[in-house]
Amino acid sequence: MDNRDPTLWSNAYSGQVLADSKLGVYWFAPQTIDIMSSWDSATRDGWSETATLGEKLGVKIVYGLRPGWLDADFTSVEDKIEELHSVGIRSYSLNFDDAEGVDTTEQQEREVQLVASLLSTFPDMELFVFVPSAYHQDDAGTYTEWNDALKPLDAMNDSVPMAFTGAVITPNAMTVDDFPTLSSGRKTIFSDNWIAGDTNARIP
Repeated sequence: MDNRDPTLWSNAYSGQVLADSKLGVYWFAPQTIDIMSSWDSATRDGWSETATLGEKLGVKIVYGLRPGWLDADFTSVEDKIEELHSVGIRSYSLNFDDAEGVDTTEQQEREVQLVASLLSTFPDMELFVFVPSAYHQDDAGTYTEWNDALKPLDAMNDSVPMAFTGAVITPNAMTVDDFPTLSSGRKTIFSDNWIAGDTNARIP
């Protein structure tokens, strides 16, 4: 998951590095800029070039959305996905990690409703992964408390994978047993969080 300006990626050299390294996904989901706002013309052109380059090199472009606290109207999220679609991006993620006020039962129910609405409205777009507020165990408490905290979200369509970092935000290692137990049986993904803006300064 990349925290950098997308223009740093949208050139042939960087794209070729990903392709040559057999890294088939470029996941853009920074917290340091507003990624939900509408693009200006230059940014739109840059993302269009990035989408074209990704297709050429066989690298999937995933644009991370950070809706934050949700009201009952999902128009702003839908508008952003329309914008992604217009430049040729066909994969997105929903990121609720580190968002304020989204860990209540009411908000989690709205997140489930949002997923259902987006899957229905945009059948040709891939919801690549969902990142919950409780993406690591220690924020929720015990392993059992972590599983309980995720139960409302596990009601969403089980075709949507969820991403986790394990017991802590930046673990030294992670095993299958460090994933939460989700009754849906959905796919779970390990997210290596070492490059995140709030942790990478501690990397030597």
